[in-house]
Amino acid sequence: MAGVTVLSAIAVAGFAIAIYAAWLFHDMPDAGELQDYRPPTATRVYAWDGTLIGEYSKERRIFVPYDQIPPQLAHAFLAAEDHNFFKHGGVDVQGFSRAMLNNIGNAARGRRLEGGSTIT
Repeated sequence: MAGVTVLSAIAVAGFAIAIYAAWLFHDMPDAGELQDYRPPTATRVYAWDGTLIGEYSKERRIFVPYDQIPPQLAHAFLAAEDHNFFKHGGVDVQGFSRAMLNNIGNAARGRRLEGGSTIT
């Protein structure tokens, strides 16, 4: 009888996790869109001598390749966002599990939900 109770609890927990994951990922974009991602950047207007006259855009973004980012900035960003970024294949399972468990309590208390330590 105890075995049936344990298996029932595992099944209910698995079902709850599946519902939570479906709710969490219901509006995720298709991963194929990320293969050719081109963030909007500013349109720059230059004078005939090469001096910048102005920039026009809805969002002020400047694309900087990874190898041109100062190492200290990259380390600071990773320390704040996902210190295991180079140790996992894109999803930090431990961070995701931690966030999922914390978000159950956060949702019940009406608090802001937290992320799963994954930079995409």
